[in-house]
Amino acid sequence: MSEALCDRWAVLTDLTRARRVFGLNDRQIQVLRALVTCLPVKIDHGLVVFASNQKLIDKTLGMPERTLRRHLAHLVEAGLIDRRDSPNKKRYIRRAQGPLPASSYGFDLTPLYAAAGRIAEAAEQVAQEEAYLRFIREKLSLSRRALLEAGCDPDLIEEIRRELRRVPVVTTLEDLLARAEARLSGSDEQPEAEEMADCAGQSVRHYHKRYKDLPETGACGDETSPPRPSHQVETEMLRETKERPALPHADQIAERCPDALSFAPEAPRSWRDLVGLALSLAPMIGIGREVSNLGLQRLGHEGFALATLCLCQMLETVEKPGAYLRSLCVGADPGGAPMRLFARLKPAKSSATVRV
Repeated sequence: MSEALCDRWAVLTDLTRARRVFGLNDRQIQVLRALVTCLPVKIDHGLVVFASNQKLIDKTLGMPERTLRRHLAHLVEAGLIDRRDSPNKKRYIRRAQGPLPASSYGFDLTPLYAAAGRIAEAAEQVAQEEAYLRFIREKLSLSRRALLEAGCDPDLIEEIRRELRRVPVVTTLEDLLARAEARLSGSDEQPEAEEMADCAGQSVRHYHKRYKDLPETGACGDETSPPRPSHQVETEMLRETKERPALPHADQIAERCPDALSFAPEAPRSWRDLVGLALSLAPMIGIGREVSNLGLQRLGHEGFALATLCLCQMLETVEKPGAYLRSLCVGADPGGAPMRLFARLKPAKSSATVRV
């Protein structure tokens, strides 16, 4: 293959990447590629393609003729090819005869290669934009993971999740990244005199200030223990325990919800630890702040924790845990709903024993 033909394919490759800049779609690129394949290796009569419509249809894998004509007209309007019609509208080439010059009629690809420099610049610009978009999406995904680990701002976490699944808009992603970084820098502030442990100490910090409208977690007696609710929440839990049906022990929960407890930094030692774990798992499985607050009010802290852990275990069968939890809260007997949900789970064959 000659160097000239390689250059032709390089132009087409650049145009394929920058096709949206020139207002083209993939089908029009396919037609243009078919025209390029009809160019001879040795150019004796210019860059005119005189192939018939049927030949172009074969090269475009059976594209309908009306569609082919429409795309050819669009390429002409885009200024990438010219139409050189013969007197009878046929496409052909007439070789030089004596003093008469050669003449060719069909589609002239000269404008395409005349714009090679402009096309290459557009392709480079598109490549840089795509690389920057990948960079922003990666940073935003990492920031969302950090927010999940910190257990803070579930609304922002959900907004980032939705935006990452949509057609990306750079300005929107940049705004979300700035908000996420600001939220993380604010939640990670610690007094200079505070000494942080290795992984366990960071886990304690990540549970800090999980919801704005819930009391902050108090300091743990053991630096490596999971986060524990504040004294006010503990008082409410004691009151709720007297008012609501008896709940299972933590070791029974470990037998039926091993997947949920696998997210704990260490084996929960009490219901306070299970409540802290449930609060961090809620946004991860699609339970928003509003539903979590409703669950805490209607089911109680322990009931909310039990229901959340059960839903985490049932992710394969429960499509929308947030909606499921809301239905438990608005049912006829919300107080007994967590135990009924727990009774549906079967004990795992092997699970770690949790001591309370």
